Amino acid sequence: IDVPNLDDAIAVATQLPSAKKGTIEIRPIYHLEGLPTDRFETYQPESGPASSRYMLLCYDNDQLWNDLGPDALMEAQREAVELTYQLDRRGQYISASPLHSVSTATSIRIRDGKRLITDGPFAETREFLGGYYLIVARDLNEAISIASRHAGARIATVEVRRLFDLPNMPNIQE
Repeated sequence: IDVPNLDDAIAVATQLPSAKKGTIEIRPIYHLEGLPTDRFETYQPESGPASSRYMLLCYDNDQLWNDLGPDALMEAQREAVELTYQLDRRGQYISASPLHSVSTATSIRIRDGKRLITDGPFAETREFLGGYYLIVARDLNEAISIASRHAGARIATVEVRRLFDLPNMPNIQE
């Protein structure tokens, strides 16, 4: 979402059904120089099974990156930007971005009608969500092939998930 501040993001998050049964983690997107322009508004899915949208969830481990040093992190970011351009040239890129550190996370839960706000991430773990790619791929195998080229896959985990197509959703404008 594009909102001016954390309070506005919390207000949106509390309205989502997921907050009532799970947790919504809010973190700012980190602006990484050199990424192609997002194609959220211009992307039109092809009709038929020729391609699907996949989310690549890139998990990180701060301790491993700290051990490898800043040069290794810069090289991984360079590789990530190059991957976005390769995907963009093939028409497979929709969006990508790293997230700010997990220390900036705010987690939202609604329980018994009460809003619970926690500073910090949803889960206590060494690996945390560090960024995402939203891509187009023919099938899961192609999405896995793309994910395996991400530098983070050598250090931590890149999770691949197909997005739901919701063709019957009403177009509600305020």
